Amino acid sequence: MKKSGILKRIASMFYDLLIVCSILMLYTSLLVLLNSGLPIDSGSLAYSASLLMVTFMYFFMSWQRLGQTLGMRAWKIKIMDSSFSLPTRKMCAIRFITSIPSIGMFAIGIIWSYLPGKENTLHDDLSKTYIYELNDVDLNK
Repeated sequence: MKKSGILKRIASMFYDLLIVCSILMLYTSLLVLLNSGLPIDSGSLAYSASLLMVTFMYFFMSWQRLGQTLGMRAWKIKIMDSSFSLPTRKMCAIRFITSIPSIGMFAIGIIWSYLPGKENTLHDDLSKTYIYELNDVDLNK
């Protein structure tokens, strides 16, 4: 299998950004309903932590169960370990935690992949997971 290029990965991230925003809006709407229609204090630590947890669950469950988020599925890419198996729970957790600063801090983790001798992002290397392109034969696996 061929490792995925950066453009497919970025396109997939954009798709997942839209999906996560939708999930978080639904989650917040549910919280408002449960709060008798009163607004939620958006500055509270508990609310912020719950948004992070919902986001974590989307990525963790997608990667661990299917090896793909919906955005990755649309672009026919999949996350796997070095033996082409689905990542372990530990790998998924490490990937999510390390991807936040890797992507969020001026995309330092993506720039990492352009350094001499590197072909993976920083969060790929830290979690020992890799993104591969799927061909039509691989889609049934």
